[in-house]
Amino acid sequence: MQNNNIQQMLLKEFKEKGGEINIYLITGIKLTGIIKAFDDTVLILKNSSKNNSEGFQMVYKQSISTLSPVENSNVFDSKFDKLMAEGENKVKEKI
Repeated sequence: MQNNNIQQMLLKEFKEKGGEINIYLITGIKLTGIIKAFDDTVLILKNSSKNNSEGFQMVYKQSISTLSPVENSNVFDSKFDKLMAEGENKVKEKI
């Protein structure tokens, strides 16, 4: 079964675009980096700190509160417009 939920779709878009994102954990910690991979449980974030050291972090999705692009991005606009259109069509079908 194909999983086409909002979370998977947006993570895929962030990964494909390769731009930096901010990840806020439920503890309030902010991580910044590029999503390199993800599955149903975790995502792999390539981060770089101000002292030019790079590394990878495995972040459990259950610890994430919010994701947002570092730069202005239309990732959310284009994807949500598509989802809203699909959702409206499904509602109309049930009426």
